[in-house]
Amino acid sequence: HIYDRRDLQDDLLTQFNAAVFFLMKHLNRRSEIKGVNRKDIYEIPFEALREAIANAIIHRDYSMRGTSLMVEVYDDRVEIVNPGVFPGAQKKDFGKISVRRNEHIADLFFRMDKVERAGTVIRRIKEAMATAELPTPHIRQTAFYTITFKRPIESDGEKVGGRAEKKLVDGVAEGVVDTTQKTTQKTTQKTTQKIL
Repeated sequence: HIYDRRDLQDDLLTQFNAAVFFLMKHLNRRSEIKGVNRKDIYEIPFEALREAIANAIIHRDYSMRGTSLMVEVYDDRVEIVNPGVFPGAQKKDFGKISVRRNEHIADLFFRMDKVERAGTVIRRIKEAMATAELPTPHIRQTAFYTITFKRPIESDGEKVGGRAEKKLVDGVAEGVVDTTQKTTQKTTQKTTQKIL
């Protein structure tokens, strides 16, 4: 079942922002209060997702007609599917070196402070996931490049495969205020953002 779908044809920055907001809408989050400020923490680190979306837009093979960059949210995973494989990357060098397929787009995203030029996206994604105590995303390259982020599985209110929410002590939460959004479906849930 497809519960939400958005097809987008616009400039690349608008596509990037729409993909980020789409994920914000469909992923679970919790809030922590530290001092006087509240911070929303998503089930998958947004630093990793932001890097993956920007990377997909920058390295997309725009010559492949009839294809789209897809951001898909399932009940157990998030997939970003990108037309084309990364140019020049041998399997042993993947994540260590970077060849920019679209130099002008890469330069624009760098000047908009969306990416770095160092070719460290894969390393930063892995670090963000490790910090959140989540598994490293699975990367698959065929005619398309797909990166799959596993969503933490909840069992009786506790997260499995990620940081568990802190328990209540004498009715007061230690650091965690509340869960502000929770998406649960008994059937397989698929939400899709198609970027043309």
